[in-house]
Amino acid sequence: MPWMSDLYYDNALAHSPRGTFRNRPLSWLTLPGTHASGAYRKQWISGYEAQTQEQDVYQQLADGVRYLDIHPCLYNNGFWVYRGTPDQYIGARIDGIDGILSQVASFMASLAHSDRELVVLNFSHFSGFSNSSHANLLGQIQGALQEFLVPVSIEQVNAARCPYWQLLTEPEYLGYSYEAIPSNKIRSRVLVLYDGAMDTPRESYISSKIETAPLGTGIFTVGPKYTGHDAAHTFYLFSQASTTEDLGTQSSMPTDQYNKLTQRQNYACSQADWASDLGISNLWGANTPANPSNGIQNALHVICWDLGARALGVAPILLARDIANPSLQDFFQNTQSWNGKHYDATLSPCVNVLLVDDYASHRHRNPSSPWHGLALPVALAARTNVGPIGPASTW
Repeated sequence: MPWMSDLYYDNALAHSPRGTFRNRPLSWLTLPGTHASGAYRKQWISGYEAQTQEQDVYQQLADGVRYLDIHPCLYNNGFWVYRGTPDQYIGARIDGIDGILSQVASFMASLAHSDRELVVLNFSHFSGFSNSSHANLLGQIQGALQEFLVPVSIEQVNAARCPYWQLLTEPEYLGYSYEAIPSNKIRSRVLVLYDGAMDTPRESYISSKIETAPLGTGIFTVGPKYTGHDAAHTFYLFSQASTTEDLGTQSSMPTDQYNKLTQRQNYACSQADWASDLGISNLWGANTPANPSNGIQNALHVICWDLGARALGVAPILLARDIANPSLQDFFQNTQSWNGKHYDATLSPCVNVLLVDDYASHRHRNPSSPWHGLALPVALAARTNVGPIGPASTW
């Protein structure tokens, strides 16, 4: 479903508070994503099923998902996805003929040349990696996705702040206006975040490599964890999973995530072994809608709609289907409020990534809507890019 392409060509969005879709930076886009994207293999741990998704990566992308959460480990002579710890759950293979990278490449090849989609892959929480492991995985990523990767490096562009169309454009046209670029020089792309996690230590391989050069074309690190030699182009990411253990109410997840979105200064989301190097006690400034200019500018904010890690003994898919996902729409509806406040898609900070388990458990149902039948996170993201969401009957 090329929903991003539909918005890309919609000139009416010039009147949106976020502006025309193709001219927005990533910090003003909303992408639907899957949590533990590669955990779609059925496997049991201590009596409960550990998988988080029911569709493979190709189907997730074909269904509109545009952000993949990938935790790599070394297993059985290859790179695989794990969840929890590698000795608990091994998911899909990353490399190889039918691996995740191959599935992403197949999806990208299936798109029309006129499509304007962006897929973000976030590799993080590496388990058992050495310097040679990182070099090997980066080589696998570049080999499988080379023709589809965003064709610029962190030295050439600030990926979180530049216009969306610029990420899709051949590098020789970076200094051109959008109107002057031939249409065959813009195409759908893949952007890779490498170690895009704020809750794990720095990887020594990455730190040493980026001091002198970027990791590669289309491969970006995140700040403030990594700044390297090009701090001006650092890509910032703020992600905090829910810590609520109240699974009995539908309001606990929205309240927790709304507070983290609008009270970023209260969450360090860091490991002392690297945060202390910065010489500050708090990495993030206040970022309430009333003070959108405070704190780190243009950070991408991830909403993690995930209860699975805190409910041992219950399958994550069941938690998603029965508890978390039914309350998902409440978060984005401006008819809902928590202590008199509600999410407003026209204000900063906005939700940039929506991560969910079992993303297709619920679908948007409104025959008059252009997003009728889409998985609910995809429909919500697409609609949020247009403007605030009211009752389902209005969209």
